[in-house]
Amino acid sequence: ARFGLQIFSIGFVTILLNHLLCCMWWVIGIHGPSDTGVRWPQAFEDSGAGVVYSYVTALHWTIGQMTLGSTDVNAVNSMERIFTVCVLIFALLFGSSLVSWISALVVQEIMSRGDKTGQLNNLRQYLRQERVPAHLSAEV
Repeated sequence: ARFGLQIFSIGFVTILLNHLLCCMWWVIGIHGPSDTGVRWPQAFEDSGAGVVYSYVTALHWTIGQMTLGSTDVNAVNSMERIFTVCVLIFALLFGSSLVSWISALVVQEIMSRGDKTGQLNNLRQYLRQERVPAHLSAEV
């Protein structure tokens, strides 16, 4: 149960982090300074897309950056480019840490199960050596 909760917590933090970065990317696209006169959301203005489409597009961009995947949204001014570079560096560090955390949790779970198995084997051996009746051994 503890292992599942830890994995769930890591997943939740990852989703929350992607949401926060998505919101930051959207705010930079709408309100950030633009030295080129262009912002990334302008590429979708003609489609009449609403807020939901804008959010999902920003989330797609964020997940693409975090996983080093591709997306059709690109930085079109210096502020967006700086944010993109910062997110890529953060994603590299976060991704490698995430793999390390999950690997450590899996190893810890394997070791914990191995300890329990060893303890049960020791108990069974003790009960056999001491010739404890089977009905009492089953109770233990």
